[in-house]
Amino acid sequence: MTEAMSCVLAYAFDELKLRRVEADTDPENIPSLALLEKFGFLREGLFRDRWLVHGKWHNSVMLGCLAKDYRS
Repeated sequence: MTEAMSCVLAYAFDELKLRRVEADTDPENIPSLALLEKFGFLREGLFRDRWLVHGKWHNSVMLGCLAKDYRS
């Protein structure tokens, strides 16, 4: 997944010239959070009871990465 994330972010920032990329993930998904933070994503917000899955409400964490954070 590290290699895939590296390719996606390089394309987003270097080819598409995006200023910002966002990620929305389950706060209980520790491996996903660790991968995103490894690439410079910062936690920007918690959305409580955002998704209804199989009759149960789940929270969501929003993370963001700016081009300048990715390149540093």
